[in-house]
Amino acid sequence: MTHRMTKPRPDFAVIGAMRAGTTQLYELLRQHPGICVPQMKETDFFCSHKSVARGLDWYWRQFSDEGALWGDISPNYAKTDVNPDAAALLHDANPDMKLFFIARDPVDRAVSHYNMAQLVGDTPGDPHRLLSSWSGKHILHASQYYTCLLPFWERFGEQITILDFDTLVRAPDTVIAKMCEALGIEHIPTKTKPASENSLDDVARRPVWWHKLRRTPLGTELRGRVPRPLLNMAKRHVARRYTAAKTQALPEAIRDAMAERLSGDASRFRQETGLSFDRWSV
Repeated sequence: MTHRMTKPRPDFAVIGAMRAGTTQLYELLRQHPGICVPQMKETDFFCSHKSVARGLDWYWRQFSDEGALWGDISPNYAKTDVNPDAAALLHDANPDMKLFFIARDPVDRAVSHYNMAQLVGDTPGDPHRLLSSWSGKHILHASQYYTCLLPFWERFGEQITILDFDTLVRAPDTVIAKMCEALGIEHIPTKTKPASENSLDDVARRPVWWHKLRRTPLGTELRGRVPRPLLNMAKRHVARRYTAAKTQALPEAIRDAMAERLSGDASRFRQETGLSFDRWSV
């Protein structure tokens, strides 16, 4: 069945950053009666290499409540090194949509990204080779928030709201209230704290083959069709049968090198947003 939209969609998108609490935010937003998030958290529909293949009808089927505000939570959109067209595609879909970006200490985010990449088999074996590898350069790029947001600022300007990861961890309802204000809807306090589904400990309890399957066309189709409770049940079943993987600690010298490479972009990000982020290490 082909869906017909009565207005441009989505109404808003959380475009990043990866490893900065977007899964927690997704679970919190699911509790708001005026907001509809997709069946699968990361549709990645506005990553051009995926949207063309899936089509609008596939995308619209991910949302179940036409009367609510539709929110797309896909942190891959802000990875402009691999998805350079995301800002333009989102703007084409709805030039009036609101965008949200969660900023975490850039070095902490990069280290978390590195640990995640280890668990899913996406890093070189020797951490000393990380920063010269494609994987390392991609990890650093995802922590260069000013650079990543440039194409979004160019198109959406003041429609972008910056959220603070530290606040999300300490007082999540404060972040939801800020989003509701930007969206022009009533803030309804969340009643339950969502369980973590994407922490490193959680990811470590699933084997590499699970993570690789998730990123295949078949995995995407299953995540878009299978009810979320059944998917979570499958995750738990796999986790019980698998010994949690271990990550190799990142040498302090590599972390220091990351901080040096990220400090300039962090300064420009502060200047652009007017936010201090005084807890950050850079």
